[in-house]
Amino acid sequence: MEAVEVEPADAEPAGRGLPVPLDAFVGRERELTRLRSLLRSARLLTLTGPGGTGKTRLAVELAGGVRGGRTGRAQLVELDGLAEGAQLPQHVAAALGVRERGGRVGVEALVHALTARSTLLVLDSCEHLAAAARLAADLLARCPRLRILATSREPLRVPGEVVFRVGELSLPPVTDDHDPAALLRSEAVRLFLERARSCDAGFDPAPGDLRTVAEICRRLDGLPLAVELAAGRAGSLPPAGLLRGLDDQLSLLTGGSRTGPGRHRELAATIDWSHRLLDASERAVFRRLSVLGGGFDAAGATAVCVDGPGEHEGGGPAGVRREQVLPVVCALEAKSLVVRVRGGRAGRGAVPAARCRPVLRVGPARRGRGAGGYLGPGAGLAGPAGGGRARRPGVPGHRGAAARR
Repeated sequence: MEAVEVEPADAEPAGRGLPVPLDAFVGRERELTRLRSLLRSARLLTLTGPGGTGKTRLAVELAGGVRGGRTGRAQLVELDGLAEGAQLPQHVAAALGVRERGGRVGVEALVHALTARSTLLVLDSCEHLAAAARLAADLLARCPRLRILATSREPLRVPGEVVFRVGELSLPPVTDDHDPAALLRSEAVRLFLERARSCDAGFDPAPGDLRTVAEICRRLDGLPLAVELAAGRAGSLPPAGLLRGLDDQLSLLTGGSRTGPGRHRELAATIDWSHRLLDASERAVFRRLSVLGGGFDAAGATAVCVDGPGEHEGGGPAGVRREQVLPVVCALEAKSLVVRVRGGRAGRGAVPAARCRPVLRVGPARRGRGAGGYLGPGAGLAGPAGGGRARRPGVPGHRGAAARR
């Protein structure tokens, strides 16, 4: 594996460095090859994607490939536990082992320490802190030997930023279900097997079970967190039982690592974290779009989203005007909650055919009015929950009143 060149440092950097992974890194070979190339020229590289896509793990793997990355030149700073942007410089300084002295505090202390070092700074989970963009821009402007690798659910929108969208793991085509070798080429299937064997060293699926594992991965859209949570049940449920359990996935997909972020211990927490970062209009539009399991175009999105009141965090009305729909859909796409369908036909507006990410559709589609909790589990990824649907002409999958929640 070719390492990314970083200039030698004048002094050995202090700080926590990079965590040592305790489990195997699976797949992403093409992404890593492309990212290594980008990191050679970009001083700010941001990995974006929805929660649970594996942005942090991919960033750590990439940073570890930097020459000297495992011996201190690459530094990880986790931001998910930081609520106030005003404390960001001090938080980063503490993670890097930078002391405030000589009258230098905050950003000035960081600039003084990083000017003399060739450092790759990994800023993890930037999406909830607007101050992260300002700090990144300030440090890059004043520290010529600094590079920043950020993870966020949306771009930082800093000049010179290169954005790389992290997608789901590769899935096996249905036509390959009777070819075990083809199934094992799927990154999602390989990840499931790797994590399942960590929970049950004797896990050795027969060909029929391997086909079931492939279907589990398809139902989970190849989302790494969801695949890992499902695999964690392999010690107590056979693959067929796991597949049936996905009809109640918010209850099934729990029990993640006790040492990771709380939002990664269950799928519902990941969905809720994404939902809380939206404003009232974005929440309303995302909930209404979430019932369109087959995707939508601009006309379909408008037809669903402007009809009836929505809701916001306080439970009151949050009506969405027709002219708001396309900008909000674009905002949701930037925040990795809506994905454009490659080759999809364009509607009458400016947005090509798109869909809500299937795993993330479950939460909004099952929420009650206001900021209350989920109506309850039971929504499968492949179809809507509940009974019959009142279809609206020209809007596939529209579900009457449920779309206006």
